[in-house]
Amino acid sequence: MDAAQVFDRESGASDEPDQRARLKIAIVGFGNFGQYLARTFAAQGHAVIGHSRSDHSAAARSLGAAFFRDPHDLCEQHPDVVVLCTSILSTEAVLRSLPLQRLRRSTLFVDVLSVKEFPRNLLLQLLPPEFDILCTHPMFGPESGKHGWSGLPFVYDNVRIGDSEDRANRCRRFLDIFAREGCRMVEMSCTEHDENAAEIQFLTHTVGRLLAKLDLKPTPINTKGYKTPAATASTSTTASSCTTTTPRSSSSASSSHSTPSGRSSSVACMSTCASSSSRAPTAAVHLAPRKTEDLPSCPLLLVEYVPVITS
Repeated sequence: MDAAQVFDRESGASDEPDQRARLKIAIVGFGNFGQYLARTFAAQGHAVIGHSRSDHSAAARSLGAAFFRDPHDLCEQHPDVVVLCTSILSTEAVLRSLPLQRLRRSTLFVDVLSVKEFPRNLLLQLLPPEFDILCTHPMFGPESGKHGWSGLPFVYDNVRIGDSEDRANRCRRFLDIFAREGCRMVEMSCTEHDENAAEIQFLTHTVGRLLAKLDLKPTPINTKGYKTPAATASTSTTASSCTTTTPRSSSSASSSHSTPSGRSSSVACMSTCASSSSRAPTAAVHLAPRKTEDLPSCPLLLVEYVPVITS
């Protein structure tokens, strides 16, 4: 019998209120984004432990965190929360590599991927039914959130949280980390998230990468109109990973809508195909008509999200 069963008590555990409020958070995937989150977790007084295939022990020490190369050693620390900070394509392999039997059966698993139905289905499929699941998407990264998280959207879906008050409170405490930093907390189903995020993320990343190819340089006489695409290119090329896409070519897929200014606007939309299978999602890309004035209405609006105007 493993030592990490639900009815076990850790020796020396304290019942003091401040100890109960302090979470032990394991970050699986301690790369750039994992370290970015760890910095705030630690600053708020939570215990952070990390794990990655690469050795990030020096970075962990600088953040006041512990680092474990072996996933068995990580899980034997009995974290309250396991945060998956992996790429979309590696999520399943990483999850399968974790010795889940060494965790408490009520452990809370959190993902931070930029798509949501895919990890939701994967976690429901691979995790034992006793484990809690919280799907999240911090819609910012080290570049867009370098000056703080105030006002930035944080999307979450309580996919499966146990009935006990302790487990519900643990989930609230984790979400409170982001609320305390001023995030705009958006509770949204994984399906609705993907419908909204597919459009705004695809547009932002695609336009940004196209602009990056132009190698835009600042000039002494920059106009506001020039600064906007230059900033979009810079932000998009340094942002976190987005959904893998498979373009669909169709002559009938593009249409436009006339605006009062006499110009037309087209919006690139992406329809994610994350089914109940464990495969990473792909996407079909198409152009859909949308009024320019309707674009900013998305509840997940990003700072970098700007309409593409074509003459």
